[in-house]
Amino acid sequence: MKLLRTLLLVLCVSFTYAQTSSYYLSAEGKSGSALRSELNGIISGNTAIPYSSSNTDTWDVLKLSDANSSDPSNVNLIYSGATTNGAQEWNNGTGWTREHVWPQSLG
Repeated sequence: MKLLRTLLLVLCVSFTYAQTSSYYLSAEGKSGSALRSELNGIISGNTAIPYSSSNTDTWDVLKLSDANSSDPSNVNLIYSGATTNGAQEWNNGTGWTREHVWPQSLG
């Protein structure tokens, strides 16, 4: 049990230090409205992608971001660990769903 706790602690510390330190460097030492303003500047270049749309939406993005490295026409399903044909999408319940790779609650 002690070994397991030690291993978990080492993993947590290594993941914490694995973050790119320069990404938030400009926000260090700031608080209140100055911090909010700096963080807004850091993330303001992001593009919001709608969950559902007749244009580009999460279906399109997930086909790229979760493409199987062995066969890019397939997507990796995070929860099941399976890979499936990316073009199938929902397909009346016979294909994959976005919830298998990106929950709607995360937007």
